[in-house]
Amino acid sequence: MAVPISVPEKALELAYESSSHRKQAVGDLVTIAFYFLLRSGEYTKPRKVKRNGKMVRATRTVQFRSSEIVAAVRAAAKALKLHDRGIDPDMIGAHSLRAGGAMALKIMGYKDSTIRKFGRWTSDTWMMYIHSQISKLYEGVAQDMSTPL
Repeated sequence: MAVPISVPEKALELAYESSSHRKQAVGDLVTIAFYFLLRSGEYTKPRKVKRNGKMVRATRTVQFRSSEIVAAVRAAAKALKLHDRGIDPDMIGAHSLRAGGAMALKIMGYKDSTIRKFGRWTSDTWMMYIHSQISKLYEGVAQDMSTPL
């Protein structure tokens, strides 16, 4: 489920209320993941990979678990009371940042081909991620537009 920009912003704010450098780094990663449409495996603890016929851990300097990202995103969604707007925090995950970034680009008028390239999609799969959220954003728009000023 795609999340609005307020979620990574709130996650970053909550992270920096903590004195934990790790939590602050998670807040940074949430923000980066949203703006760069990252897949969670691109910035979280890697799985094992096959090297020279052996399964070994892929290396990264600092490793973050996907569950840390999910916890930060869900905490932000709860703090923002997104459930009042029809977004269930339990349906939000690390992938919601990628979908949310794509949705933000779409709403800002970027071409579909640009979003596909930026998100490194080889098909229009990204449209499935944002479809339900875009329809939620347009809920009541026609009625609002027809209201006299």
